[in-house]
Amino acid sequence: VWMDPALWAQALPSVREALTAADPAGAEEFSRNAAAYAAELTELEAYVRRAIGSVPADQRALITAHDAFHYLARATG
Repeated sequence: VWMDPALWAQALPSVREALTAADPAGAEEFSRNAAAYAAELTELEAYVRRAIGSVPADQRALITAHDAFHYLARATG
């Protein structure tokens, strides 16, 4: 899920559920934080798409030594 806000958003409910299972007393806070984080991820994904979209498709190239950027490239074309 690294470098792909949409994948993080998909994983977020599972993380919230796991935290709640580990600490039921924190359920309300986990839900509140998950909702806030989901909103941030939505904003981040829109920003990333705008930023990458500003580079002409035929000029987009990403050279990296870390596999995590594969997710970013796949998510943004």
